[in-house]
Amino acid sequence: MAAHSSDEDIAITVEVDITGYGEWKTYRKFEVPEGELMTHRFPDDFNAYWIRTTSDKDTTATAQLRYE
Repeated sequence: MAAHSSDEDIAITVEVDITGYGEWKTYRKFEVPEGELMTHRFPDDFNAYWIRTTSDKDTTATAQLRYE
């Protein structure tokens, strides 16, 4: 889940490190409209040591991950 406080649409890029050695790769870019909550379900076989998010604009944003 991701949300932001910007008064305009933003793009949030999710990057993953699948080796644990800082080898970051772009997983996907998500367009998040103003005032909306974005959700995404990773594939069942998804695996990564680290996940990070960045925004294309200055904003306060929250990304929440749930592991099941």
